[in-house]
Amino acid sequence: MDKVSSRLISGVRGFASALLALLIIMAITFLVVALPPGDFVDGYISKRAQGGFVVTKDEADALRAQLGLDQPQAVHFLRWMGGVLTGDFGYSWEFRRPVLDVILERAPITFAILGLTAVAVYALSIAVAVAYLFAGPLVTRLLDAFALTGLSVPNFIIALCLVYLLSSSGWVDLSRWSMLSQQVGLSWWSTFLSLIWIPVLTLSWSSLMLHSRTIRAAAAVETAKDYYISLRLIGVGRLTLLRGYVLRPMLIPTVSTLGWDVAAILSATPVVSAILGTPDLGSLLVTSASSGDLYLTAGIVLVFAMLVLAGTQVSRILLRVLTRGSVTGASG
Repeated sequence: MDKVSSRLISGVRGFASALLALLIIMAITFLVVALPPGDFVDGYISKRAQGGFVVTKDEADALRAQLGLDQPQAVHFLRWMGGVLTGDFGYSWEFRRPVLDVILERAPITFAILGLTAVAVYALSIAVAVAYLFAGPLVTRLLDAFALTGLSVPNFIIALCLVYLLSSSGWVDLSRWSMLSQQVGLSWWSTFLSLIWIPVLTLSWSSLMLHSRTIRAAAAVETAKDYYISLRLIGVGRLTLLRGYVLRPMLIPTVSTLGWDVAAILSATPVVSAILGTPDLGSLLVTSASSGDLYLTAGIVLVFAMLVLAGTQVSRILLRVLTRGSVTGASG
C-alpha cells in the first residue's frame, strides 16, 4: 500500500510539474511570438502594396479593431490561454479558419516525421555502436571520422544537398508533397512513403552522429569492466554479453536525452521543411510567423512544446524500465 501511495504521489507531482511547465511555456511562447515589431495588418498592407493596392490608415485601424489588435497584449494572452485550456486555440487570420483545424490538418505528417526520425536515430545509433564492438581498428577509425564529419554538417545543409541531388537526378520529385492533399487511399500512401524518408534522413542526421558516439562511449566503459573481461576469457561470446549485460547500460545515457532529441528535431523542422517543401507544422510555422498570424504561430509553438514535454515524460518511463533490476558488473 505504501508503494502504491508513493507511486500515486509521484505521478501527481509529475503531472503538476508538467502542468506548471506548460503554463510557463504558454506565457513564454506568447511573449516571444508577440514581441517582434509589426502585426498581421502590417503584413496585409505590405502584400496589398505589392499588388498595387493602397490601404489607408483608417482602413488599417478598422481592420485592427475588427481583429482585436488594438487591444493590449495582456488581453490577447489571457484570452488565448483561457481558450487553449478549453480546447480553443483561436482563429487564424491568414487561413481564415480555427487554428486547431489548421494544426490538425498538418499534424499527422508532423507526428509521422517526428516518430520515424526518433526511431531511425535510436535504431541506427545502436547498430553503429554494435558495429564498433565487433569491428576492427580500421572500421572503427572510419566510423569515427564519419561521425565527426556528420556532426559538423548542419541539417539544413543536408536538406540543400538532397534537394540539389534529387532535382538534378530526377529520382524523386519533391513537388509531389503538394499532391497529398488531393490523394486518398493507396495513392496517398504511395506518395507519402516515397517522400517521407527525405525529411527523416535530414532531421535524424545530427542526432544520429551524436548518439552513435554516446552509445559507443557507454559500451566502451562497460566492456572495460572486470566482469566483461573475465567472461570473455572463459569463452562467453560478445553477442551473449551484449544482450545480457552491455545493451542496457548502452541505452541509458541516450534514452535520458529523449526530450532534448525531440526539441532538437522540432527546432530544425521549420528550416528543413521550408527547404524540402514538406506540408507539416514546420513549414506552417514559417508561413504563420512571416505573416504575423499571432494565434496560429503561438498554437504551433505550443504544440511543439507539448511534444517536448511528452518526450521528457517518455524518457523518464524508459529510464525506470531500463534501471529496474539492472544487472551491472559489480552485481554480476
